Amino acid sequence: LMDGHSEMVTAKSLSSSENGPMVLSAFKEHIRKYRMMPREIVTDAGPYKSDAFRKFVKQTELLGVHWRIATRSTEMGMIEKFHDSFQTQVCNGELFYIGEGIKSKRDGNRPSIDVIQKWKKNIMDLPTLPELRVKYFQLIEKFNNMKRGRGKQNETRLGRWLSSDEINAVKIDDLNFIRLFCEEAKVTIQNGIATFKGS
Repeated sequence: LMDGHSEMVTAKSLSSSENGPMVLSAFKEHIRKYRMMPREIVTDAGPYKSDAFRKFVKQTELLGVHWRIATRSTEMGMIEKFHDSFQTQVCNGELFYIGEGIKSKRDGNRPSIDVIQKWKKNIMDLPTLPELRVKYFQLIEKFNNMKRGRGKQNETRLGRWLSSDEINAVKIDDLNFIRLFCEEAKVTIQNGIATFKGS
């Protein structure tokens, strides 16, 4: 999740593909950490069709959060800009970085055949998924603490996030956190025995 004003990554989650549970996990981290949600959330038309995600959107709308799909080119380009900056400024030069991908248009950013062959030969040296997860989260923190421009804009993303005069957000208290992330349970009592059943 990225704040549009500061360009700071406020929460992260990893999965082999973009999906509703992964996005919900990132929102849960964000809300747990900051106890609020942005008043407006701009998203792509990603695969967020799970019942749990639809329920989450509906519950947040009741709290005053407005969801909409990106329509302006600046909105749609924000995540691409993040990936560009993150890969070229932060990941490039890391031990396990092999490049942006075979479709990269920038010189030197397509995966090198030599590097790929090296890792294929030394497969035991490849990091495990938990190791990659830790490294990814460390690199996101590094990204947030990097200077983002020159002159007045020469501040870190985290600094800009923290110095915002007014955060346009909806506060989330403990009760609303529970409503957003805990499953409802139905209780039936028969012969003095309570039986709980999740939804």
